Amino acid sequence: METLDEILDAAKAALGKESDNQLALAMGVTRGAVSSWRIKRTAPDAYALMELQKILKVDARELLAIIEAERAKTEERRGYWEDVKRSFSTKGVSSVLAVATALALLGTPSRSDAGTTNSYRNANFVSVYYVKLDNRITVTEDHYCMNCRSSLPKELAYLEWL
Repeated sequence: METLDEILDAAKAALGKESDNQLALAMGVTRGAVSSWRIKRTAPDAYALMELQKILKVDARELLAIIEAERAKTEERRGYWEDVKRSFSTKGVSSVLAVATALALLGTPSRSDAGTTNSYRNANFVSVYYVKLDNRITVTEDHYCMNCRSSLPKELAYLEWL
């Protein structure tokens, strides 16, 4: 999403609405407010921004940066808001890279080590949690056997941003 119109269209699609009037009703704002946003007379207020955040499951600050970059009157201001927008698009990537780096530093068990013990009865297990961010959080728990150097992955939960 790069413009307010794209944000509004995405919100309509997310709600399964066909008109701006239906979107306005779902958001709890007037039809005139949405019309005013479309013709760039005004921008969504804090309440509308929070409603759009809930609908799109996108950080309100990212939506604000998109809207303000489009409305900026000077190149300096536009550049500022464009930088803010870019910071949101790289956060997910940096989180995934941080987790991948941590895993690389910890090392992974080799296949030959994994088969050394058939019994987990006296094994010493620790839980390792992996987190993936991309407007949603996926948490995966991995039981890692310290004695056997093997793991037993188990999907735990799938949570959405509120």
